[in-house]
Amino acid sequence: MELPPLGLYAIDVTSVTNWKLFPWKQRSDVLFDELKKLNDNFGITVLIEDYVKPNSLSNNVEPKKSFDLFDICRNLDTSTSPPELFETLLKNQNILYELQQFSILLEGSVKNRVCQTPQYCINCLRDRRDCNHAKVAVLFSGGIDCSILAILSHKYVNENDAIDLINVAFEKVGSSSESDWDVPDRLSAKASLSELKQLFPQRRWNYVEVNVSREELNHNLQNHIKHLIYPLNTVLDESIGCAFWFASRGKGLVLQKEYISPARVVLVGSGADELFGGYTRHRNAFCRFKGTEAEKLENLHRELEKDWNRIWARNLGRDDRVVADNGKTLRAPFIEEHLVENIRRFSPSQLCCFLLKEGIGDKLFLRLYGFQLGLKTASYLKKRAIQFGSRIANKKQNAADRSVYL
Repeated sequence: MELPPLGLYAIDVTSVTNWKLFPWKQRSDVLFDELKKLNDNFGITVLIEDYVKPNSLSNNVEPKKSFDLFDICRNLDTSTSPPELFETLLKNQNILYELQQFSILLEGSVKNRVCQTPQYCINCLRDRRDCNHAKVAVLFSGGIDCSILAILSHKYVNENDAIDLINVAFEKVGSSSESDWDVPDRLSAKASLSELKQLFPQRRWNYVEVNVSREELNHNLQNHIKHLIYPLNTVLDESIGCAFWFASRGKGLVLQKEYISPARVVLVGSGADELFGGYTRHRNAFCRFKGTEAEKLENLHRELEKDWNRIWARNLGRDDRVVADNGKTLRAPFIEEHLVENIRRFSPSQLCCFLLKEGIGDKLFLRLYGFQLGLKTASYLKKRAIQFGSRIANKKQNAADRSVYL
């Protein structure tokens, strides 16, 4: 049974089919939908009394008021190149201060999740052999989230150990051309990998290309993966669940040689889009809303709140199950509690700016941080959902439709 990732709760098992949870998460439509699934699918009755909500989940926090990206960008020439725009924004002392505070929290989150890692890789565990194989892997699309995680992981992984960067691509229906593996996420990953090698040439980066045929995808989905995704059942769940399963399995090519990642910890960028405004629906919540700019920002705020409050139900449980099935531990540094508490004190106008085009305005605060770290290309790569970047999904399908496999 999936429980929310954050919050205080206690369980009183009064019978096999009657669990009393208290306190739990804020009462919401999303919560009751999930409780109904428990009851319908497993015969479990959950009763909710009062709840306790940590600061990281609270909507009643005092907002920061140190800068406003919309106000700043409104007075800039937005036709300038991204590097020039970023350099200009990074001259703002309030932005620099908040980036410094954010860096302390995110580095600490990555450090805890990397340093608290088993000493041995999967291959050397039984004999307790010291090795320099990868113990940590990053699910690597080449975007800003995972590229930041790769850089910060480099700081804390033993300098002699490899770090696996795992990129997944799915076969285009009806095609067998070798170049067809160059899906959007594969191209962006290669560009970001080049930057990482330039920044840290001494690190052994194992860039793992996972190529999945439609036959292999359908076989594993029908016979195995669908049970891990359950009780979620949409086309979106099918696509993302399968992409995470094949990527975390880590079976692919490194420099055209067969390789299976021995890493026991997998880092993912989960939570970054929800916190920093990375989804297309966030842009639409601002740009398509009829009203003043203040009303547009308020609508954007509601959309961000909705995404954050349902992340446990829509993403985390599913992703944890499919990754754990491959004997790996999924760790998501962006949703560390203290980091989340800090970021949720920002207003939407301090996290993103939809006056700027895609690949710049979405997750602008995070892009500025990546630019500071040295990611001069990855910082302004257009955001792509994994199901489209890896080409597992058909754009003609409605993501909310029920999957025929689930």
